[in-house]
Amino acid sequence: MHKLLEPMVWVDAAVQVFYSIGVGFGVHLTYASFNKYHNNCYRDCLITASVNSLTSFYSGFVIFTYLGYMATSMNKEIENVASEGYGLVFQMGGIEAVITGLMDEFDLHKRFKREYFTGIVICASFIGSLVNCTQVTT
Repeated sequence: MHKLLEPMVWVDAAVQVFYSIGVGFGVHLTYASFNKYHNNCYRDCLITASVNSLTSFYSGFVIFTYLGYMATSMNKEIENVASEGYGLVFQMGGIEAVITGLMDEFDLHKRFKREYFTGIVICASFIGSLVNCTQVTT
């Protein structure tokens, strides 16, 4: 509980909020392209930031409750319990930005249903990433 009084904890929390909102990744521009011209973007921004912060706060309690239990039962420090594997959760927002950009740029709405094109992009990404999963050497 004493960690909550440290200023660096709150700085790290603020950094996490900006990271989880995805500022600078292009996802917001993609999502905004679906808005009406006179959409109230200030309201949407406040709602998005508030919901994101509340969700992150709640998720932190849920996740760290389980991590604390796992650390206690495995006799490890909490930093060593689950250090990898969470990156895949956040990939769909980024891939959605790529899919929307490709469909808009090349006018693929007429040729493909969005669901099929999403499947094609994900399968192509999977096949391309197999190089990282094998012991291929040059």
